[in-house]
This record gives sequence, structure tokens and C-alpha cells, in this order.
Amino acid sequence: MFVVVVVGGGGAAGCVVAARLAGSTSCSVLLLEAGPDRRADMPPELRNGWTIEPEPFDWGYESEPHAGSVRPARRKKLLGGTSWLTRFTPRGSPADYDGWEALGVNTADAYLPSGRTPPNLTIRGDSAVGSVAFEGPRAVGVRLLDGTVIEAGWVVLCAGT
Repeated sequence: MFVVVVVGGGGAAGCVVAARLAGSTSCSVLLLEAGPDRRADMPPELRNGWTIEPEPFDWGYESEPHAGSVRPARRKKLLGGTSWLTRFTPRGSPADYDGWEALGVNTADAYLPSGRTPPNLTIRGDSAVGSVAFEGPRAVGVRLLDGTVIEAGWVVLCAGT
């Protein structure tokens, strides 16, 4: 049993929450990500937000039809989530973006760099969550799509759209 399980998980919010919890406490933290953890073997093409193809790490979402057209709604399914799409950041200071680029521009790299994961943090990729497990009104864990139940004292939902 983990003290905290962070669900849906390895995107912009989940990476930050898991890293901060693991870094500020000694409790066991589990970060669940529906897609793979590619920090150790990152394909170079994922570093360029302008050329990332929809497959194999895209959820495949589409926009609502507008004026007869449907467009892809790009959302990434891997550790770091949609923060991989660096071109879709809000406008800000060019110096900030240059600094982020120098650090490597996504939340998995910034908060969970490969080889430097806190010892009390477990990252489990390819673990899509189907539902939250309850005992009465209290969340006590999660049920993965494959039926596996993971018990936890606290459940933190950080799922994207």
C-alpha cells in the first residue's frame, strides 16, 4: 500500500505534485501514468514540438465540429503529458522560454529527471486508471483498466482534460 497515489498523472500537474510530495515527506508516493515513461530512452523527435506526430503517444482526441471541420486536439499520453507540445505555451518572456529550452521545455524533465527520482517515489507507466476505489465516502485507492487494485491512504487526481 502507498501513502499517496497520484492519478492521471505524469502530465504538467501530476509530475509537479508527485515530485513535491516525495521531496517534502518521507511517505511512499506512486505516480500513475497511462502512457509510457520514456525519460531514459527519449526519441529525439519528441523534443521538437513542431514535428511531433500524433502517434504513438497521442490520445487521439478531436475538437467539436466548427464550420464543418474537425481538428485534432493534441494531448500526449506519456510521462510529461501535453507539456511535450512546447509550441502551445502562453505568451511570455522570451528569456523564460530560452531558459526552459536549455533545461530540456517539459514537466517530466524539470521535476522528475531521469536517474534522479526520489527513493520514496515510484513511477508506473502504462497504467491507465479506470476508477477510484471507495469505502463509503472515502477514496482508498484506484482500479486500473486491467482490473488491478492499488490501495492508498490518499488519492490525488491530476488527470488532464
